[in-house]
Amino acid sequence: MKVLPEVGLDIAPGEALRFGMSRDAVREVLGEPEQVSDGDEDGALTEAWYYWTRGLALSFDEEVDWRLCAIELTAATAELDGQRPIGTTFEQTRAAMPGVAIEWDGDEMQPASVDAWSLNLWIEDDKVTSLQWSVGFDANDEERWP
Repeated sequence: MKVLPEVGLDIAPGEALRFGMSRDAVREVLGEPEQVSDGDEDGALTEAWYYWTRGLALSFDEEVDWRLCAIELTAATAELDGQRPIGTTFEQTRAAMPGVAIEWDGDEMQPASVDAWSLNLWIEDDKVTSLQWSVGFDANDEERWP
């Protein structure tokens, strides 16, 4: 699976997710989610779809007409900038992607981040455990849909 920062995810030939897709369009690509949970973040309704067997979680927000706006991936096959960071240490990940500005203060309660890509790397026991990224935003804090 190829992570496309601020764009979406290429899963396999003919299987791709793009930020801005409707729930119905995502369902056409992946089928029914294994689990769905609803949330309320600062008064904004959200819906998370989980495809546990794929190591994939998708977020849809009411304020953007329930379009796909964030992806989290835990699959070891996740490819980012030509590398597979899941399961590697933060330093291994940073060394493998020298042209990418990855910021992290060493606190495992906070993710490492690549602000230019709207992407977070979650780390537990010094290993990258998941990648989480979203649609990008412009200078006016408006979504840049692909």
